[in-house]
Amino acid sequence: MTAILRSGEQLELGEITMLLDGIFDSSRELASVVDNLVVAARTDHGGVLVVAREVELRALVDDEILSIFGASGRSVAILGGPVHAWADPRRLRQAVRNLLLNALQHGGESVWVTVSAGEMATLEVGDDGPG
Repeated sequence: MTAILRSGEQLELGEITMLLDGIFDSSRELASVVDNLVVAARTDHGGVLVVAREVELRALVDDEILSIFGASGRSVAILGGPVHAWADPRRLRQAVRNLLLNALQHGGESVWVTVSAGEMATLEVGDDGPG
């Protein structure tokens, strides 16, 4: 995509926007893969640092859904309002991202996410895939 942009080829604004969106999405995906690898390596050596703080779970989920499903054209049903959780934001984002990517790649047409609070904050991701 960057090669097309650098080629000097005359592109329409919509084409440029599409290429930039693709670069952005690919960069986020690569960063997520690298983050997963770093966590896996640190886990093997007992060195994962967890820094918990208050996180608004619904907002975090909304951001990840937009990032992952935005370009796919698929919609996600989201149930539940603001939920405050005590968690490490980076680790939580990583877990949410993994669940959503799994639903996108292996799930059916319908994907839904429920965020709720009780004794503990709860996140459920479901889909109508084959199982």
